[in-house]
Amino acid sequence: MLPRGWKKFCDEYVTGQGYWYVPKGLTIKKGNFDLIKTRLETLKRFEGGIWSEVQKEYVSKLVKKKLFDRRAEGQTDADKAAIGRMFKVVVSTLGLAWVDRYDKVTITEAGNLALKYEDPRVF
Repeated sequence: MLPRGWKKFCDEYVTGQGYWYVPKGLTIKKGNFDLIKTRLETLKRFEGGIWSEVQKEYVSKLVKKKLFDRRAEGQTDADKAAIGRMFKVVVSTLGLAWVDRYDKVTITEAGNLALKYEDPRVF
């Protein structure tokens, strides 16, 4: 049995306009900072590009650099680009990069500092 009020909360939560979406594409933890940084370096190449146009190519670069291993078969183009969308959430949560209101990839000042320095405490 669900706690009292839980169903009402869930119904209102999923119909609301704002919510937090945190995919499990890459856990944000100390042990993953090198991988986050390397994926951010790859994303930097697409800075200024239109996200909806470059995300598939971005993921292809991740696969080519062995920064992501595609395991599922029979994926649609949208499925293939999903890891890029998940990583976008990771870097925007950390304040390292984001997609602006014009759909352009932007590396933040913090993201550029993270790329410049080896010390993960810069994050």
